[in-house]
Amino acid sequence: MKGSDVPCECGGAVYDEGGFGLAFCLTCGLGRASGLDSNNFVYQDRLPGHQSYTRLKRFKKYLCRAMRQQSSCTVPQDTWDYLLSHRPYRNTRHIQLTLKKARHLKRKCYDSLPFLTSALCPQVVVPTLGQQEKLRAIQHFKTIDLSIRTGPFVSYLFCLEYILKKMGREDLCNFINRIQCPKRRAAYQLRLDQIFQDEEGTCIKSLLHIRG
Repeated sequence: MKGSDVPCECGGAVYDEGGFGLAFCLTCGLGRASGLDSNNFVYQDRLPGHQSYTRLKRFKKYLCRAMRQQSSCTVPQDTWDYLLSHRPYRNTRHIQLTLKKARHLKRKCYDSLPFLTSALCPQVVVPTLGQQEKLRAIQHFKTIDLSIRTGPFVSYLFCLEYILKKMGREDLCNFINRIQCPKRRAAYQLRLDQIFQDEEGTCIKSLLHIRG
């Protein structure tokens, strides 16, 4: 997905550019000429190199989705087709409810809700994080990761929501996918609160020791 320097006649500014000389406005569907981009070709017969799994990598994926650091290729074409056929949308919640009704879709891409909202709701201003805020969010997650060494891990979705609120960016929480189960939310909240209370206590003890 590449933003066009010239907005569409309908006012939309988000285009789906396949790199074949055509770009389509995701607001009204109008096509227009665009330049060829050889970087958009994806060779499906090449397997990516092996990467070891880590919690941090998975969290960064959710964080980047919240920051809309992704391309239109991360959302399958059948998902785009379904969403475009059910326009217009009022807000993120409207898009999410529409996706829930699509039982035939293999990937509903709830983690891409900020990106989808920006593309399909031109009337909605979707907030994002700055680079320094991104680094702070990653550091907060590292605190969680180091604290949980045994047993099941906390939901990555809840970790993201918790960290955003801790950073004072609750405004972005309205655009991301969130866990709805009250019992799970309460359990995760208690667990993460304890982790950061222990962390703050350790920092205070270290500071007092240095001053002493």
